[in-house]
Amino acid sequence: MDKLKMQTTNKANENFKKLAAMFPNAITETIDETRKIYDPEIKSKMGMNKEEYRNNQDSTSINHFYEKLLLLKDMMNTTERKKLAEHRQVVMQEFLNEFMLEWEGKM
Repeated sequence: MDKLKMQTTNKANENFKKLAAMFPNAITETIDETRKIYDPEIKSKMGMNKEEYRNNQDSTSINHFYEKLLLLKDMMNTTERKKLAEHRQVVMQEFLNEFMLEWEGKM
């Protein structure tokens, strides 16, 4: 009897695609062929100004959430956009929590 080959799918990439369907601007901004999706050795750099952020070549897509995307909620100017941003913040945070669980092999 032939042994069955187990194949695991890349759940993180699947989640990126699903999230991209929900929030195309946020996800397409994080996906970059020259950038790693995640590397625990590369820490997020918080508090950068615009120039430092643009020149930051040593980052990951997951760090991009912490360095920029999760900060946008507090920058909204209208009540309607603040509500939308709060909802998207929750969804992005849930995605990041699940991503880390998958990365650590707990899911």
